[in-house]
Amino acid sequence: MDIDIIYNKMEDKRKIELLNDFFGSEITTEDNDAFNCDYSCYEETTADDYEVYVFTGSPNGPVIINEEVYYYDHTLPEEIIRVYEYNRNVIHIDEFLYDHLDLDKYLLGLFEEYVDEIVDTLNLFRNGHNSLSETEIKKLKEEYEIEERTEST
Repeated sequence: MDIDIIYNKMEDKRKIELLNDFFGSEITTEDNDAFNCDYSCYEETTADDYEVYVFTGSPNGPVIINEEVYYYDHTLPEEIIRVYEYNRNVIHIDEFLYDHLDLDKYLLGLFEEYVDEIVDTLNLFRNGHNSLSETEIKKLKEEYEIEERTEST
């Protein structure tokens, strides 16, 4: 396995950690979190053997068929990201479905969209759990061509 591929995946994982801190949300594939989350997304089979996708805000309650069941998976990532971005929630999703929907791609796209604000915000809280190091700040500013801001007096 190429060491650059491993390094990039670790870097992407770090970006997603920073994104989680920035939004106060998290998408988890840990089975232990399945019943301790705000939203849940999973695949289900109908009585006549069709695959459908459930994305519910009541993981321990009844599913609202006309609002929370998706026949096609192509709109599901956008809905998951919308909830992640605006609602400060923990979302549990089956690991296979997470990979199938390629949610890392959507999360990294969201990171790119907010990178300026992430750098500014997480730079203010230097002692936090996922605070940015000077090296990380420099690397992000170079990678995303973020210009230094000067304070005007």
